[in-house]
Amino acid sequence: YFLWKRQSARHEKEAAALREKQAEERRQEELRQTEERRQQEVKAAEDKRRFEDEQTANGLVKFVAGNGEETWGTPAEVAAWKQREEEESLPHRVAESIRRYSPSRWFNDEWSYHMELSGWLKQEFKNADIELQTGSSRPDIVIVVIAIEIKGPTDDQALNTLATKILKYSHYYNHIIIVLFKPEFSERNYYEIVAGIKRHYPNVEVIRRNQTRTP
Repeated sequence: YFLWKRQSARHEKEAAALREKQAEERRQEELRQTEERRQQEVKAAEDKRRFEDEQTANGLVKFVAGNGEETWGTPAEVAAWKQREEEESLPHRVAESIRRYSPSRWFNDEWSYHMELSGWLKQEFKNADIELQTGSSRPDIVIVVIAIEIKGPTDDQALNTLATKILKYSHYYNHIIIVLFKPEFSERNYYEIVAGIKRHYPNVEVIRRNQTRTP
C-alpha cells in the first residue's frame, strides 16, 4: 500500500510538472505571437508612412471614400471624387428626409406642399443649394443635381403626367424624386405607373405619403 501511495504521489507530481510545463509553453507561444503581430504592425505602419510620404512628395493627395477605401490622386482629382461622392450620397439622404417629413395638415393645393417641404429640406440641408421653382416645365424643388416633383392631392390624372415630367427632367438632372401627397388615385393605376418607372428609370424614386390624419 505504501509503495503504491508513493508511486501515485510521484505520478501526480510528474503530471503537475507536465501541466505546468505545457502551460509555460503556451504562455511563451502567446508571447511570441503577440510580439510577431506587433512587429508586423510596426512594419506595416512604417511602410504606409513611407508610401504616403512618397505620394505627398509627388504632389498627390489622399482621398478616403465613405466606405473607408483610400485612394491617391492630384488635388483636382480628389476634389472631383469628393464632389461625385457627395452627389451620389445626397439623393439617398434627401429621400430619407422626405420620408421623415410630415405636413402640418393635408392641403388641397400643391403649392402649400411645395412651400412646407422646401422649408423642411432647407432646415435639413443648410449647406445645399435648394431652389423652389415655378412653371410647369420645371421641377418643383431642385437640390444640386436632384429634381423633386410634388403632386398633391394626387389623382389619376396627376399620375398620368409623371412620365412626361420624367422625360423632361432626365435631360438636366441626375436624380428625380417624386412625392405623392394625399393619394386620390386608383391603386391599379398607381402600381402600373410605379412599376413602369422602376423598370425604365432607375434614377427615379417615388415616395407616397398617405393621409393619416384629417386636415
